[in-house]
Amino acid sequence: GSVGNLGATGNTFGLYFIGNDLAPKLEDKFGKENIIIDIFGGGTPKKKVASTLNRPSIRLRGWVDDINKEILNSGAFLVLTNVSGFTVGNTRILLAWSLGVPLIAHRDSALSMPEIVHGKNALLGTSADEIADLIYSVSKDSGLGGKIGRGGYETYKKYYSSEIVVPKM
Repeated sequence: GSVGNLGATGNTFGLYFIGNDLAPKLEDKFGKENIIIDIFGGGTPKKKVASTLNRPSIRLRGWVDDINKEILNSGAFLVLTNVSGFTVGNTRILLAWSLGVPLIAHRDSALSMPEIVHGKNALLGTSADEIADLIYSVSKDSGLGGKIGRGGYETYKKYYSSEIVVPKM
């Protein structure tokens, strides 16, 4: 659900959306006992955000020893920092792509990173209903998750691997 400083601006928007809008949709769709949204990172969410995260489907995990392992064990990686008009590129997208994990993000993520293409290297939605449907689709169709994960990894290699970036720097 999130990685990094839980009180940072982008995470504040994304976490509020997860707790207030997305988690209730996912709990309805999957059942409260059948969906887990792991939140990784340090710091403290803003007070208004923290109250929305107190749900059976959300686990605040804090810092973990091996974030890559945790992400690789996930069904998908959510990036929702751009959910409310805060439009920035996000290194978390590169993390998901570098690991080949299916990326599910808000459609506005592609505004700052034009390499993001819905259905090729990410699944993009705008509303909680759309994003919940994308999560549900990936959970039920491993072929879809595999396709998106492979597409993300290929995009990462083409545009962001050290072999490409370092010579440009």
